Amino acid sequence: MNSLNEVTQWHPRSLQKWLREIEENDLLLVMPHLPKGVSHLILENLSSRVRKVVNDAMSEDPTLPRKVVERAQERILEIANDMIDMGELNEPGEEEDNDYPRRTHLSPALPTDSTKNLIESLTLLGKYAQERGLLSLEEALGKISDPFLKEALQLIIDGTDPDLVEEILRNQVDAITYHRELLYDLMIEGILGIQAGNSSWILEKRLRSHLPYTGTE
Repeated sequence: MNSLNEVTQWHPRSLQKWLREIEENDLLLVMPHLPKGVSHLILENLSSRVRKVVNDAMSEDPTLPRKVVERAQERILEIANDMIDMGELNEPGEEEDNDYPRRTHLSPALPTDSTKNLIESLTLLGKYAQERGLLSLEEALGKISDPFLKEALQLIIDGTDPDLVEEILRNQVDAITYHRELLYDLMIEGILGIQAGNSSWILEKRLRSHLPYTGTE
């Protein structure tokens, strides 16, 4: 692959896979300098959240040294060629071997209120993404009520690095777990204090002692 113009020959799945590997800053540098057909195609294969960032940056139209833009283009082309050499992408114009028929359809709601429902919803999302690509999962965001799963999906739709996705989500789980444990500790301490007949002043002080120290009352 010698030119970014060749991406117009790519299958959307390969195009989206390649875009997930590109540094956002490099993409922002080259987009204003691409032919309209190429930039439009790239925008179509970005998540709506990333697309807004790119559009906002393009509207500013900063004046940059030509060499800066050229180096960004070289890095982006290098990623594409490395992925082609490693067999992760097909050559532009080649058919996708795993171009599955689109038989899976999303239900009006994707419940997560039980382990059974969560497994079924995740399995359905997996099939849908396999047939249409990760970007298609944007259609599922409005069908999910659980904020954690919604944020997790948005991260992979945006092309976030897998290690960073795991780090962000596990940090959120740790925060949720700590909060829940704190609530139960407060309940236990409060119940025992009430049983012991502690005054309301002492009871409040004992309960507040479980909270992180802020230096203020």
